[in-house]
Amino acid sequence: MRYKRLLLQDIGGLKNEENREVRRGLLYRSGELHRLRPRDLALLHSLGIRQIIDLREEEMLRKRPDQFTAPSMINLPVRLGSFGDLKLREALRREVDWSRFDFHSLYTLILDENKDYIRRFLELLVAGPHPVLLHCTAGKDRTGVFITVLLLALRLSREQVVRWYLSIERHLKRNTPLPAKFLVWYSKTPREVIYLNKPGLLKALDHLEQRYQGVEGYLEEAGFTALHELRRIFLR
Repeated sequence: MRYKRLLLQDIGGLKNEENREVRRGLLYRSGELHRLRPRDLALLHSLGIRQIIDLREEEMLRKRPDQFTAPSMINLPVRLGSFGDLKLREALRREVDWSRFDFHSLYTLILDENKDYIRRFLELLVAGPHPVLLHCTAGKDRTGVFITVLLLALRLSREQVVRWYLSIERHLKRNTPLPAKFLVWYSKTPREVIYLNKPGLLKALDHLEQRYQGVEGYLEEAGFTALHELRRIFLR
C-alpha cells in the first residue's frame, strides 16, 4: 500500500511535565520507505538521517526494502502474535474471521511481547548516531507504541502522549490510498487496520500502570538501565 504522501514527523518540540522540551532533530518517525516519491527522498536526504530502525518483519523487509538508507540500518522485527498472520489477500477474499482479533489489545500485546526490542530501541537512541528514523509500515502502530514508551520515559503526561498519538489522524485520512479505504468497506476490515487505534492506546496505557506500576517499572523489567542518560540526551 502506497500512501499519497510519506508520513514523517519530528518527535521533538513536545514539553514534559517539568516544562522541559524534547530536543528537535534527534528522532523522526515515518511510514515505510519503499517506492518513495522524489519529493520524499529529497526531504529525507535533507535531514541527514544517520540511523534507521525498521520494526517490520523480515519477510516484509525482503518484499519491500527501504529505498532510502542510512549508514546504520537496524531491524527489530516486532512480534505481533496472531496479528502477524493477517494476509491482505485473505482479507480481500473475505476469508478472515475478524472476530478472532481483538485490535484494542494489540498495543498491549506489543508492549508485553517486545520488551527486548523496546529496550534495544532505547539503547540505540542513547548510543546514536543521530538523527534516528524509526518506522514500520504505516508508522502508527508498532512505531506508535515504541515512541509512546519513549515519551513516557521522558516524563510526558498521559494526556500529552494521547494528543501526540492523535496528531497524525488528519494525515492518515487525507493520504490513505483509495484501495485501502475500499478494503475496509468491502471486506469489513476493522478501521484500526488503516486508521488510528485510540482505544488500543488507552488500554495499553492502563496496562502499563496496572501491570508494571508505570513506565519506569516496565523499563526495569525490560532491563533498560540508561534512563538518566536518555533524558539527558533528549531533554533540554
